Amino acid sequence: MREYKGKTSMYLISLFIAYNVLPLLFFFNGRQMPFHLFWVIVWVIYYSSNIIWIPILLKNKVSLYDDHFVLSYGLSTTTVYINDITCIERSSDPIQSTPLSTDRVHIQTNENDLLISLMDIDEFINDVNLLR
Repeated sequence: MREYKGKTSMYLISLFIAYNVLPLLFFFNGRQMPFHLFWVIVWVIYYSSNIIWIPILLKNKVSLYDDHFVLSYGLSTTTVYINDITCIERSSDPIQSTPLSTDRVHIQTNENDLLISLMDIDEFINDVNLLR
């Protein structure tokens, strides 16, 4: 088994930090926060979206085996068999999708299309082509 780390753009990390820090800066701007049940509910709802964002930032990898690879992205895991791949190529079209980086791998299979953001794109493509 070979593991490839996912790539996360600085734009997405900056957006995540701004999403979490800026509301606090505006709200606590030199004032005492009123402790009302309303504000507690607002903050819990607002920051509960981190349940989705944190796994996307932390769990982004591909594990390559002899006959398949497993894409782990956020809360989901997808298995793709090497024999099902019809096309694998490098892609950098920003309009195509919004994964973690614009530098990515485009994989077409019999059933679906995948866009994967990886640190070692060329190495992953070469290894998959060797197994095909």
